[in-house]
Amino acid sequence: MKGVTEFVILSSPQVADYLASVRGKLRRYLAVAFPEFDFSLANQAENDGLDFVVVPVMGVVNGDEVQEMREVDPMVLERIRLALEAFDPFAETESLH
Repeated sequence: MKGVTEFVILSSPQVADYLASVRGKLRRYLAVAFPEFDFSLANQAENDGLDFVVVPVMGVVNGDEVQEMREVDPMVLERIRLALEAFDPFAETESLH
């Protein structure tokens, strides 16, 4: 079974407009920080007080075949969450440092 390589970042309605305006920078930032993963961005109706929710894509449908992925290490989700919190669209560089 392969590991997860794709995540969907769900944003709260409070930050959705802001993220739409910096979408390209955020995608590049995540690509630099996590080159082994792909990210999609989407809006979320309910947010439970969170600005972001990181959802791993746990399976892929290809025709009649479903390929399930291994469960994600919780530390990976935490690293992505911390990177999202540290994101600064006005920074000179698109790295975490």
